[in-house]
Amino acid sequence: MVKMRMLAGIFGLLFVWVQTGLSAEMPLKPYHSIPLAGSYDFQKIGLGDLDGDGELEFIIKQPNFNVDPYQHPGYWKPSPSPYRLEAYKKDGRLLWVYDMGWAIETGIWYSPWVVYDLDGDGRAEVYCKAGEGDPRNPNGLVESGPEYLVKIDGITGKVVAKTPWISRAGYPDYNSYSRNMLAVAYLDGKKPSLIMQRGTYNIIKTWALDANFRILWKHEVLEKHPVKSRNYYGQGSHGLIAADVDQDGRDELVIGAAVIDDDGKGLWSLGMGHPDVVYCADIDPSHPGLEIFYGFERRQDADGICVVDAKTGRKLWGHPEKTYHIHGQGMCADVLEEYPGMEVYCGERDYPKRWMYTARGDWVQFHAKTELSPRPVW
Repeated sequence: MVKMRMLAGIFGLLFVWVQTGLSAEMPLKPYHSIPLAGSYDFQKIGLGDLDGDGELEFIIKQPNFNVDPYQHPGYWKPSPSPYRLEAYKKDGRLLWVYDMGWAIETGIWYSPWVVYDLDGDGRAEVYCKAGEGDPRNPNGLVESGPEYLVKIDGITGKVVAKTPWISRAGYPDYNSYSRNMLAVAYLDGKKPSLIMQRGTYNIIKTWALDANFRILWKHEVLEKHPVKSRNYYGQGSHGLIAADVDQDGRDELVIGAAVIDDDGKGLWSLGMGHPDVVYCADIDPSHPGLEIFYGFERRQDADGICVVDAKTGRKLWGHPEKTYHIHGQGMCADVLEEYPGMEVYCGERDYPKRWMYTARGDWVQFHAKTELSPRPVW
C-alpha cells in the first residue's frame, strides 16, 4: 500500500512524500519533488488527473499569503498581489497558469477552489470563485463587482463555463459575506455534485449544482428561526464536510453545528452557534454510525466541547464546565492505544486551558503545552 504525504513547498520546490513500507523495493528517496516556476511558496495544493493519462497532476495556489475578512487590527490587510493557480505535471512541466485577479482578495475565504472530475469525462477540472477587473475600493476591499463560479479546463487552464456566485445581498457586513466555500458531495449516491456556500456567522446560503451548473437545490438561512432546535442561522463552521451521516447511501452536508440532508432540507441543528472545531468520523466504534466532534467558539455554559450522533445531533457526551472561546482546529485522532476509538482535543483561545477526551467522553490528563491545532501523523 502506498501512502502519500503532501508537505508545503519551500524555496520554489514542491515535495510529495511517498511511503511504501519497509521492503527491498523502497526507493532511495522516499519523496518526489518538482521545481516550481518561481521562487515562491504556495498556500494550498490540489491533486487530480487533469489530462486523463492515469497520473496525478499537481495544482497549487500561490503565493503563501492569507488575509482574514475580520475587520480588526492584525487580521485584514490589503492584498499585495493576486493569487495564481498553477498546474504541473509529475515531471515538473508547467501546464498552465490561471490568474485569479484583483477581484479575489488573497485570503482563504475569498478564494475557494476544488479539483475534481465532475463531468465524468475522465479528466479533472478546476472550479473556483472568480470576478472581473479590479473592483477594489481605495482601502483595498472588494465590496462590489460581479462574482462567478468558473470551470477551468484541466488541460488548457482556460475558463470553459461560468455561472453567478451566490449574491452578497442581505448579509449584515463585509466579514459576513466574505466567507465562501466549495465542496463536492455525492447527493444521489452516484454522481458528484458541487456545493457552493456563502456565510458562516449569521446568514448562510448553500447551493447544490450539477456538472452543468444547473441548480439542484438551495438551502438559505436568512434570519433567526423562533424555534431554537431548528435554528440554522449562524451555525456555520470554517469548512464543509460531505458525509453519509444517516447511512442511506447519499451524502449529507455538515455545515457546522447543523446538517443539511441530501435533498437540501435541514436534517438537524444544535442551535449552539458557530463551532471552530468540527470533525465527522467513526470516532466511537462502540456507537453505531458516525459521530461529530465539536469545539464551539461561542461561549457555552456546558457542552462547548462535545461529541454528537451524526444522524440525529443527539449529544453523546459533553464537557461539563463553561467554555469561553474554543479556538483553532483542535484534533481528532487515535493517538492513545489504550483507549478504543479516537481521542478528541481542543482548547481556549484566551486561557492556557487544553482538554483531551476519549471517544466515550472520559477526560485524559496530560501535561504537554500543546498548541490549539496539533497535527497527528502516522
